[in-house]
Amino acid sequence: MDLTVRAIDSTLEYDDDGKMARSGTVNQQLLDEFLTNKYYKQTQLPIGVGPDDFPETLYREWRARAHELGVTDIDLLTTLTELTCKQIALACKNFGGEHVVEATDDVILRGGVANNSYFMERMSAQMSDHLGLPVDIKTLDSIGLDEESWENCLYALMGYLCFKNKYNFVPSCTGASRPVVGGKIAPGQNYHSVMLNNSP
Repeated sequence: MDLTVRAIDSTLEYDDDGKMARSGTVNQQLLDEFLTNKYYKQTQLPIGVGPDDFPETLYREWRARAHELGVTDIDLLTTLTELTCKQIALACKNFGGEHVVEATDDVILRGGVANNSYFMERMSAQMSDHLGLPVDIKTLDSIGLDEESWENCLYALMGYLCFKNKYNFVPSCTGASRPVVGGKIAPGQNYHSVMLNNSP
């Protein structure tokens, strides 16, 4: 999405509030073609995404295909926005567990895209379509976590689980062959009192 914004206007880094994407139209043929990408065909967790999955070379191919079909860069941006929201919704449906339809409060989105009102609207619509009921997309701020501190919170959670001898690495998220309690406890001067206060 950001690459398309920069192709439209090289002075911009992102689509402010989704204004450009909102002004375009989804091209269904292009969307259907993008949906055949091998990344979207995965059937097992983990499904983490990285630069190797969607390199700039692939983006250039997709943009060239869009132009071949007469799709403007604005409409390409709108289509890529729809693609992203649709795939996240499908991943929630396919990998969210047997009770994912009832567990709609678990959908939390973080990052700068949370400030893109068009993206948030399309995400909510796609979630509702694929989960079968209205879905309220939450942000870290809305659940009381500072956006800049989410990584610190995650590390604190991992440390807490390690301290409690609970699994903090599971095959569905890491690809490991078995659940693991990751981390190492390094006792400090207060270790004895911490142990006493946290005994079962």
